[in-house]
Amino acid sequence: MGAQNGAVTRFGDTTLNTVFITGDLQKLFEAVLRWLWQSKGGQPPPGFAILAPVWLEYFAGALLGALAHAALAYPLLIPAALMPFVLLGRPGARA
Repeated sequence: MGAQNGAVTRFGDTTLNTVFITGDLQKLFEAVLRWLWQSKGGQPPPGFAILAPVWLEYFAGALLGALAHAALAYPLLIPAALMPFVLLGRPGARA
């Protein structure tokens, strides 16, 4: 997990942790507060454009996971069934 977090952390001018997310939540709310306290009509801070969609995706994933858990007896069969298609779609994969 440490290698994953160290491998991909820079997205434009924003650092994004992919293993522990509490620091990303803090960065998002700092960007929101900076944007709110700017002059009226100002552009959002640079980190906001990366962090807001990431947190929206985290929320959507948690919501879909909770719905699948409530609706299906074996909800992890869906991602397991999709995994071969994901692996076949990567560059250099053999059929």
